Amino acid sequence: MASVVAAAALLCSLLCCPGLRAEASDASHAFSMKNVIQVIEDLEVKHPGASARQLIDQLRKKASESSQEPGNRQSIKEADVQLISYIMTYDFKAQIEYGVVLAPDGTTVAFAPLLAGIETGLKKREEMTVSSQNKGPVPGGQGAEKIHHPEQLLSSPKEVEVAVGTEEVLSMKSPTSLSKRSQELLVNADPLDASMLTHVLAIAYLQFHLHESNAPIGPDGCWDSVSQPQIFTLAGPPSGLTNSFLNGALDGFILGNDIVQDKASAVKLSLLLKKYYISPGAAAESAIESSFRRQRFLATSDIGRLEEQVKNVLLMYKEAEGQILGRGPEDSHLILSIARKAAETFHQYLACPAIIPRCMWEAKPYRGTPTLLNTPLAYVYIHHTYEPGQPCRTFGECAADMRSMQRFHQEDRGWDDIGYNFVAGADGYLYEGRGWTWQGAHTKGYNSKGYGVSFIGDYTSQLPPDHALTLVKDNFLQCAVSGGYLIPGYTIHGHRQMGQTTCPGDALFSKIQTWSGFKEV
Repeated sequence: MASVVAAAALLCSLLCCPGLRAEASDASHAFSMKNVIQVIEDLEVKHPGASARQLIDQLRKKASESSQEPGNRQSIKEADVQLISYIMTYDFKAQIEYGVVLAPDGTTVAFAPLLAGIETGLKKREEMTVSSQNKGPVPGGQGAEKIHHPEQLLSSPKEVEVAVGTEEVLSMKSPTSLSKRSQELLVNADPLDASMLTHVLAIAYLQFHLHESNAPIGPDGCWDSVSQPQIFTLAGPPSGLTNSFLNGALDGFILGNDIVQDKASAVKLSLLLKKYYISPGAAAESAIESSFRRQRFLATSDIGRLEEQVKNVLLMYKEAEGQILGRGPEDSHLILSIARKAAETFHQYLACPAIIPRCMWEAKPYRGTPTLLNTPLAYVYIHHTYEPGQPCRTFGECAADMRSMQRFHQEDRGWDDIGYNFVAGADGYLYEGRGWTWQGAHTKGYNSKGYGVSFIGDYTSQLPPDHALTLVKDNFLQCAVSGGYLIPGYTIHGHRQMGQTTCPGDALFSKIQTWSGFKEV
């Protein structure tokens, strides 16, 4: 067990810059991705000829200046130094998570694993560029560069996986509890054999197996203020892989791969982040790219390859320490079991929709005491909001619509809360209404029997965006079954089938009639 703690500490050391952790103060920026990008843009202006990798080095340098007296620092604002120091050091104390920022899509992202993925992509692209320029030795000949075939990696043949180099792990604050043999194995390991995400995933599931955490992944959390985020509090005890860390690792993986694939253009760090987190897609109706991190990862990953890589990580630690589970020869069988479980449940987790919690859309409290549902339920009732009548395409728009509906339901109709259990935006996310466990007020006479899921907009003559339909039809329903909230043989009904209403609109009702699980009354 000691080696598990050491391995976890090693991974944590990757994400910690030397220096002091920045605490929020009156002079601090809000901890948002937009502010981070602005600070990076300012650094790019100050260092016009710097490459993206050199800018990352500047970020590390500025983070180390946080422990210096202001008069000894180079020309940079105090608030900028504090923000840089904060984002470059991942940590948590009790249930407060540090080094995380609020992204424009309403999710929270740990910056260190994001930056690690980007930097690895930059390094890999440089290596590929140098290799192509030199034209390299004869393939397979003496001294030939090792070729990493995509099919050998976690990703699909269309992608090239990038991973954190283990040299960077040990250049940070290496824990003294990790044996010298473990360090040697990590230093000599091929950086492309497993991504940082795979390492963290392996340790998270091992800790869960050893009952050192309540869950392998999660939880999410809440900011003290959505407009001026300073303190991020987890919803429960942290696992080995919090939602924020996972978001950062996924984003780093995706952007690192994008960098490797786009070999022609120079990478400007601020533009890379702005395109991913802020700019909408090419089509006006598109949501921003970060909203689809789970879908993009799943599209390029394979359960079998992920299982193999998790197994290899655990075997590496076993080889270093002799045993990691306290059972000696039985370790190998348990490692295979843990790796299989990790790959399967991680894919299931990512196939579930990302849900924006009530605190993030700034919900008012439930009035009174909620009635608990007796799950698993047998029905799902599909609605449209009608008013608001237009799809919401950003977190800001969708959050405002949620508050508007809650206000209408509580103030005008006298209900205890917003009526729906979940609401689908056109921004790529589900929004938590009454959630999985509270009985809703959506389908009179049937609220205890099923979940009420509504699409924001009027769908009398048009349909929600395809990705919003997929979010409910594929992701939500599958997740509800795998999570034990819906029975496998669930029934889907439109609201109009259960009462005198045109909801969910003619166009949407026609669409859900084609879904598996839809039944006539």
